[in-house]
Amino acid sequence: MAKRGRRALVRWGLSLAERRLRETAARLARLVGRGADPPPSGGRETPPVAIHRAQLTALVDRGVRILAIFSGIHELRYNHADQLFEVFPELRGRVDRAYFADANHTFTELAAQVELIDTVARWMARHHG
Repeated sequence: MAKRGRRALVRWGLSLAERRLRETAARLARLVGRGADPPPSGGRETPPVAIHRAQLTALVDRGVRILAIFSGIHELRYNHADQLFEVFPELRGRVDRAYFADANHTFTELAAQVELIDTVARWMARHHG
């Protein structure tokens, strides 16, 4: 890539990042100004641990096989393969899990898609094939 092209790309990236930071700061300022709590991460509410534990336990007690899939995109909240069992140690051996440290939450990169499909296909063949 030409030196000029790299500079233009860097300027574009910095401009985009600056715009998004300003938009986020303005949105947070509006929320704080009206006394509202910021929305939960990703727009989803995580159930309380006790409820989530009861729901997962009820499923596995009925014989439901679960493959919990996690991506590395949430590195602050979920950042290693066995983190599920730190919260729910009683489910170790009862719930299978797959952790894709380098994948985003929608698995948009082709290599991540291949790895996800292979993992799910192997799991299904092992438990339902």
